[in-house]
Amino acid sequence: MFERSGDLWGLALSKQMRAEWLILDGQLELALRLNDESTELMRQITSAWDLQQQQGSSIGILARLGRIDEAIARAESQLASAKAIGSSRAVVLGEAAIAMLHLSLGDADAAEPHLAELDSAIAEWPGVPLQLISMTDAARAGYARLRGDLEAAGDLLRSAADSAVASGDHPIMAMVALAVGTLAIDRGDLPDARRALALAVLLRGAPDPHDPTEAGLREALGLTATSPVPALESGETGLDREAAAAALAQILRR
Repeated sequence: MFERSGDLWGLALSKQMRAEWLILDGQLELALRLNDESTELMRQITSAWDLQQQQGSSIGILARLGRIDEAIARAESQLASAKAIGSSRAVVLGEAAIAMLHLSLGDADAAEPHLAELDSAIAEWPGVPLQLISMTDAARAGYARLRGDLEAAGDLLRSAADSAVASGDHPIMAMVALAVGTLAIDRGDLPDARRALALAVLLRGAPDPHDPTEAGLREALGLTATSPVPALESGETGLDREAAAAALAQILRR
């Protein structure tokens, strides 16, 4: 319908939304194609900030496909474009995307300079969206965890959870829940890791077994990509976002 009417914005958005559904359905190649088509449409009509958000989705799809070199190359290209444009907001997204990609691959050394640049770029942006604050704290937590500082990682994830809940953004809350589960694995607490995975699936609305973080958590728990997620405790399946945050905080306090 959007294509027939010539509405580029609507067409780009509809392709992006379909791509997001396809990711969760496991149709990753088609999701990548549609997301790239959406990006090319967005390039004609939108700001560097919006374009960076769109391009970040393709990086995530490439990582899910195991095309890591392509994902890193695209993230670096995206960041270079943001710096060339001179948009501090686009730079924040670019630095966050590449830092989180390296952290999801367990490469703290590669992520470190991007986290430093992220701190500098985000300081230039008054009124940073809560989602980005949450993502930044989660990235810092991932770095601390990889360096073996589990206490600092827990503190940063508490902050990330608070910002995610305040934003009302369920996918961001699901991202934090996966990070909480990964930290629980490092602490040797498999029950809390299983609960965090279940919370992530509940908040997102579906499992995402091809996501590198969820895939790593599943592997640590002895679950395959097709294994059903562990059930939450009785009475928790109807959690609202505030209750989900309380559940995350409870895990982090242990």
